[in-house]
Amino acid sequence: FVAGWKSATGAIAILLATHILIDATACYFNKKMKQTVVFIIDQMLHMGVLCVILRIFGFNCDAGRYYEALKIVFLCLALIMPCSIMINKLIQDIYPNSNETGMFDVGSMIGVMERILTVVFACLGNFSAIAIIITIKTWARTNDLKETEFRNKYLLGTLTSLVLALLIFIIYNEL
Repeated sequence: FVAGWKSATGAIAILLATHILIDATACYFNKKMKQTVVFIIDQMLHMGVLCVILRIFGFNCDAGRYYEALKIVFLCLALIMPCSIMINKLIQDIYPNSNETGMFDVGSMIGVMERILTVVFACLGNFSAIAIIITIKTWARTNDLKETEFRNKYLLGTLTSLVLALLIFIIYNEL
């Protein structure tokens, strides 16, 4: 509670209320719109609330020495769950009758590692290593790629994963 208990209590109350409101609204619109669009709007609203709270409550603390560590933590968190959820929702929107195993299957875990390695290699300026990751991943799935639906899902998931990782890398560099 670096801002004092009153500011912290106010920030927590606003976070709780807006989180419930945003997620309830998202649940309502998930039935009426594509889940991917609803998820993107949902995440943007949550991030907007966080930005507003940071502006309203002057959290005056010496975060400068922890700034890089905080950026890395948020980078890793963004690469794991939000990206996995978005890719899963995108595939569900395009293939609604598909019986995928879900967010915590082997393919999703490989996607998480792929995104993390993509950002690590991008930070190191080694973009050719990203191509090697994709090549190895594709080689390992050679037999599965003969099936059209799997091939399309694989390409959609892999390319979306790479785009999200590179977008997060760009945001990380801009902060």
